[in-house]
This record gives sequence, C-alpha cells and structure tokens, in this order.
Amino acid sequence: MAAPSFYQSGVKEQTILAGTELVEIDNGGAVKVVVPASAFANVPSGLITVAAAGASLGTATAIPAGAQIVNVTTTTSAEGVKLPTAGTGRRVTLLTPTTKGYKVYGAAAGQLINAATTATTAYAMTTLHPATFIGLNATHWRVLRGN
Repeated sequence: MAAPSFYQSGVKEQTILAGTELVEIDNGGAVKVVVPASAFANVPSGLITVAAAGASLGTATAIPAGAQIVNVTTTTSAEGVKLPTAGTGRRVTLLTPTTKGYKVYGAAAGQLINAATTATTAYAMTTLHPATFIGLNATHWRVLRGN
C-alpha cells in the first residue's frame, strides 16, 4: 500500500491506495473513499431469476455455477431446475414465489438430494416455501426447508 500524502490547507489531494481505493481530501479536511466497481468483480451478485423447464434431469434448467440465491419461476409443477455441482459447504437457496411447486435435480446423475432421491429422481419443492441446499461433498446435497 502506498503511503498517503498529507493534507495541505487549500489544496485538494488524491492518493491511490493499494490500486483499488481513491482517497480524496477536500480543502475543508473531509475525507472520501471511492472504490471502483472493478473491486467488486468476485462478489456474488445476489438474487438471480431462473425459469424452471423440462420434466427430467436432462431437460431441467441449469442453475448457474456461482448462484447463491435463486428465484425460481414456473408455469407447471412438472418443470424443474438443476443445482450446480455439489461441493462441501456450497449453499444454494431457492425461492418459490409462485403457487406452483417444481422439481429440483442434482447437476448430474449420481448427485443425490437427501436420501429421498436417486440418480435421476427429483426433490419436490412446494409452493411459497424457500429451501437452502447445502453440499455435503461432491455428490450429496442436504436441504434446509423454510416455511
């Protein structure tokens, strides 16, 4: 980190710190820190929306790999989504804002959700209830269900 320069009366100074922040000191002595948008490139973007589709593991809509909070829309309870690949500690929260449930599949055959699914069966989401899927390892998800 570069050492900041010192404030001099009546002079507006700008000093770059660590290549990401801009510290601005105005002639009244006020300090303002500005962080460019590029500093947030790896921060999760928050809520995304995915439309459920298909009625099987092969045709369900894939949830993007980096997604953490997903609003799932659906038109029928036969439609589904595929979780990203499971991993220890990975979390994906699915929100169900509609009056129709949908199906949730693992990313590939062999990725199980709780003990209730097999390599190709789905976990059934019910209406208006969120659920957080937590990766136990590379092939297993567990579900925490909200009301």
